[in-house]
Amino acid sequence: MAFLTIYLSENDIQTYELSTQDVTVGRQPGNSLVLNNPTVSRIHARFVHNKDADYYQVENMSATNPALLNNKVITRPVILFEKDHITIGSFGLVFSESKEIDSP
Repeated sequence: MAFLTIYLSENDIQTYELSTQDVTVGRQPGNSLVLNNPTVSRIHARFVHNKDADYYQVENMSATNPALLNNKVITRPVILFEKDHITIGSFGLVFSESKEIDSP
């Protein structure tokens, strides 16, 4: 099981459990994880679980405001490791394989 810790603001932190299905993140209501903010694209990023090798990867879906992984633009699907930082619009997310919350 893996989790995303989402830093909505300094005092508003949420944890989202990643499933083994694709998880889309964006402003549009049809996404698995909705971040309703103008800095977020309608479909901004996608998290994919590779069942055979048991890892997660993130893929940028936004052409105008790309997602970042550890402060670098995501240009292709990238495998996630413990405590990787993902930036989507003005939101910070931290990937973890446990439910513990750390500061970004």
